[in-house]
This record gives sequence, structure tokens and C-alpha cells, in this order.
Amino acid sequence: FSSAYQGWAFSLPKFAKLYAKNMGFKPKILQKYMWGFNYYNAKEKKVTKTAPTSSSRPMFVQFILEPIWKLYEAIVSRDEIVGLTGEEKKAAVEKKKLKIKKMLTGRQVKIPDRDLDVVGRDARVTLQAAMSAWLPTDRVILDMVIEHLPSPHEAQAIRIRSICQGLNQLIQVESDESRRNRMIRIKESVKKCDNSDDAPVVIFASKLNWVPSENILRVGDAHLAYSGGRAESKKEMIAFARIFSGKLSNNSPVFVLGPKHLKQPTLFDETETKISNLYLCMGQYMEEIQSISAGNIVGIGGVGSLVPKTATISSWAECPSLTPTVPGYSSGLIKVAVETENIYEMGELVEGLKKLNRVDPSVETYVQESGEYILTACGEVHLERCLKDLREEFAKVNIQASPPLVNFRETVTAETLKSKLGKKERPVYEERKEDSSDDESDDEEGEEEEKVPADLLDMENLESGNRIAKMLPDKK
Repeated sequence: FSSAYQGWAFSLPKFAKLYAKNMGFKPKILQKYMWGFNYYNAKEKKVTKTAPTSSSRPMFVQFILEPIWKLYEAIVSRDEIVGLTGEEKKAAVEKKKLKIKKMLTGRQVKIPDRDLDVVGRDARVTLQAAMSAWLPTDRVILDMVIEHLPSPHEAQAIRIRSICQGLNQLIQVESDESRRNRMIRIKESVKKCDNSDDAPVVIFASKLNWVPSENILRVGDAHLAYSGGRAESKKEMIAFARIFSGKLSNNSPVFVLGPKHLKQPTLFDETETKISNLYLCMGQYMEEIQSISAGNIVGIGGVGSLVPKTATISSWAECPSLTPTVPGYSSGLIKVAVETENIYEMGELVEGLKKLNRVDPSVETYVQESGEYILTACGEVHLERCLKDLREEFAKVNIQASPPLVNFRETVTAETLKSKLGKKERPVYEERKEDSSDDESDDEEGEEEEKVPADLLDMENLESGNRIAKMLPDKK
């Protein structure tokens, strides 16, 4: 249960832990009764399915909703200060502040005085500060992740087939005994999330991030922290990656493997390089670290120029590319032609398009036969953001864009029927409806109608009957 607007959230286990000791229950047992029509009998200290009194409320209402409502009402209500002015209003506000402070103390919560002082002018600020301090969203989400999602050691054993697509086939067809053994070792290391020193390093970089330098905390630069104290703001291209096995350290020699590397036994796409920097991802900030092991998400510096959109990074060249055959991102639906206002700045535009194409997996850039540079995006808002990044970050030149064009996507509405005669099935046909003028519809009435098989349609939900759908002849 959460409120994104107010910045708070809670779960049943949280409140079960708060009340368990006083009510004499174990938290896990009390949690089961917190939801549903269960009532707490305070005299007998037990839970019943029937209300002990006419005023009894379900436990979810009594122990969770009512405390939230009371705090909301105490902060938002203005009944105490409506119509008051001067000293009377000031005294009423102070009384209200003491009441709120007492309620927060009972909940073991403390908020800054500046947030409490504005309750008379803007109660929303006080409400958000109080609720987010009492029921912080980040803790609830983290608890849910820990409770419901498997750890990397468990998850990789389950997802090994999707992580290492086609690795089993490569192992079977590999004739070199040494390479086959190394491939088997890679598979077992990924499956176990092996973080030993001698395990092969296997990493998948899912995207590139363009990170401002002031958002990077480097070793020995702690006095700047995250304050943005550098005089000039620069940006670095950092690969956002997941480590599946092994340990990675600064200056480690690795192979950057392209998306098609070993998709076939004789297809190679590898580049040897060294890791220049490693970063721990802390929201929008990056903290420099010296080493990191399997099971973590990490930012990798020094490989940005070698990663197209996604890439596999490994200490062994025998590791196949982990880039999925079917990408998980959508293709562009809207496109524009872009050019610079000054023809002599086209070189900057070309380099900017290359950077944007690598940083954003959903962007596509190409050159038409006419020489126009085309930029495709997922929608209008996405396109506006891409053009803004081109002007301000990647190309840093004035850019003109043509009116957007939306790629044509045809949807075929068909009525398909499945007919059966005894044990034999008749072929299924698709009926396509075409727009035509009135005089065209009267022509060729006696022409034999053409039937088009639709074997690829879904057969499970077709109606049975003796009718066969017919396709109108193409009058054009």
C-alpha cells in the first residue's frame, strides 16, 4: 500500500512487527489476521471472525488505517485556526504543532523543525515530511525485494538458459577440447554466480549512461562528495552492467564481445581492452570503487567507445555474446530528418547521432539514399528529448528537424472460421475488407472469388461451422 504523491508506503509485515509484542503474537501469525474481516478482542487477547462489540472494526482498519487517518487529520485539518487572527492564530498553530509532535513521538518519528513550522501555511509540506519519515517508501520496497525476489545465486541457476542462449549448442559442436572445457566452465560459473578469484569474469552491459562528472565521487575526492564542486561540468560515458561471475578490478584485462560474437561457431567479434574505472551505482550518483564481485550491478568506465548499444564483457574470449536474439526494447515509430543550421557543422551532428544511438537503445539513426540523416524515436515526448540531448549534450550545435512522420503499421481485421467434416478439417481462410468506391463495387460481380489460406492464424479460438471466409478480389 503506498502513496506516490505523499511519498510513503507500508506493508502488513511492518505493522505486524509493531503490534506483535504488545498483543502477544508472533509477527508472522499476526500478519495473517491483519487483512480480512478479523477482529481483535482486547479483553480475551485473541482474534475472532465475529465482532465482539457493535463498535468493533476489522484489524486492518483498527490498527493500520485509523492511525494513518488520525495523523492526516491532525496535520491537514484547519478547524483550530479558521477565523483566528493575530496572537490567537499564533497560539492555535503552536498548539497544533505540539499535538503533531506528540503523535510523531508516539510513532518514534522525528521531522525537522522547518517542516513542522510551516503547518499553518502549507500543511502539505508537513504531511509529506511526517508520512515519509514514519512510513518510508524505500524501506518497504527493499523489504519486498528481499522477501519475494531470489538472490543472484538462486536466480542465475533458474535463468541460465535465457542468460547463455545457445551456449549448449556451442559446447556440442566445438571440436577443440580446450575451448569446450572453457565454455563448460563459463556456464557453470554463471549458473553458480561464482565470485572466486579464478572464476571467469562474465558481464553483460545493458546500456550506456552519460554521467556528469559532478555526480561521480572518486577515491580521494571525498571533500567534494556529491556537491558538484567542480568548476567545469563534463560528462563521461559509463556502461551500466551486471556481473554474472568472477571478480572485476581496476586495470583488469577483458574482452569486449559484440552482439554477434559466437552466435555461430565461426563468428567472432572481440576487442581486448582494460577496465579504467569501476563505479558503485547510487541512484543518479556514481561512487568509485577498486573491485566488485559477481551478483552486483556496476558502472564500468573506459569501455564506452567499444560498446555499441549492449555488449558482453569477459576475461575469456570463449564466452559467447549474452545479447538476446530478440531485443527487449521497442523500435522507433516516429521519425524526422535532422540537419544543422550551418552546413559546416554536419560533422558534429554525425558524431552526436552516433553517441545518441549508442546511449539510447530505442533510438535508430541512419542515412537515406537522398543523403538525409534520419532519427527515429518511440513517440513525440521521446523525440523531443532526443533532439534536446543532441543540441545540448552530444552534438552541441543548432539543429533543425523536419515535421515528424509516423511509420505506417497495418492492422488486418479478419473473420476466420474453422470447419470440420467428419475427421477431416477444411483449410481456414481469411476475409480481408477493403475500401472501394460505389462504382467499383458493382463491377466484376460474377468474377470468381479468390481464397487465401491463413495457416498462420491462431486456430484455438476459431468458431466451428461450415462457412469459409472469403477474400474480396483486388480491384486495383
